[in-house]
Amino acid sequence: MTAASVMVLCCGFCYEQYCLSRRVHLVQPQGQLVDIGNRKLHLHVRGTGSPTIIFESGMGDGAAVWDDVVAGMSQKSTVVTYDRAGYGWSDPNPNADVHSIVDDLSTALDAQGITGPYLLVGHSIGGLYARAFYYHNSQEVVGIILVDSTHEDQFDRLPEPIKQRMEFMDAVLPVVRESARFGIPRLISGKGIHGPSYTSLDSYCREFENRVSIGRKMREMELPFDDLRMSVITAGELWQVPRDVSANEVKALWIEMHQEIASRSSDSVHQIVEDSGHHVLGDAPEKIRQEIEIMVDAIRSEGKLRDLRAGF
Repeated sequence: MTAASVMVLCCGFCYEQYCLSRRVHLVQPQGQLVDIGNRKLHLHVRGTGSPTIIFESGMGDGAAVWDDVVAGMSQKSTVVTYDRAGYGWSDPNPNADVHSIVDDLSTALDAQGITGPYLLVGHSIGGLYARAFYYHNSQEVVGIILVDSTHEDQFDRLPEPIKQRMEFMDAVLPVVRESARFGIPRLISGKGIHGPSYTSLDSYCREFENRVSIGRKMREMELPFDDLRMSVITAGELWQVPRDVSANEVKALWIEMHQEIASRSSDSVHQIVEDSGHHVLGDAPEKIRQEIEIMVDAIRSEGKLRDLRAGF
């Protein structure tokens, strides 16, 4: 390594440390840092009332990603958004898996005295974590909304070219993660102190690397949904697929997998938001709010979700 390269890396490392320090001083967490033992979890609790609505973010996202969805919702019920370990303001957990993620959230809720009944809302891989929370706390969960959720088998069932693309990312992401020690992702993103840190990228990489094992663990702990109120939302606009893959076939498979999830409950609805991509939270937040409001009405009236949906 040349002297110039060493100088660039040193400057990058100093820049990263400067950004981390400035973020601590200039940006304050919206919620509370809750002690869950040897770590702290950032929990943002708003409003009062039952049910308690808990939001699980997708891979790489923190609590703030739900802001457009929860706007005004705290006037009607208790709303909880949070940063999973390693994201946002939460301390990292190098041993994080499905069970520890559920334990983190459960411990934080208990520490804050936040009780059920719970309505769970999960986006992308957060849909798996929401379901895992239900499996661990089935008596306290009265409804679940899955927003373009990950299916536990999708990484086995998607076409081979898509799997190969993900395997390529397996090789690239660790390099990106290590580059964060020298501030490179911050510079590329142009977000400065708000750019991705090593901790957040490390957590993202761990989730991505463990995607298949997460799905397998979900199959192992699968419980019947019975008549649990469930709303499954599917994005109508598919993410970009390789040229040698039929987009229509992948979309059909995606819809099929979501229909499978919905079919596991006798009180479920499945709908496609045609004008939204995977990030429904940003493309159609009003649609998610509407589903939450319908679900809350069904829970409070002790009615069937399907019956209330018939009026919309």
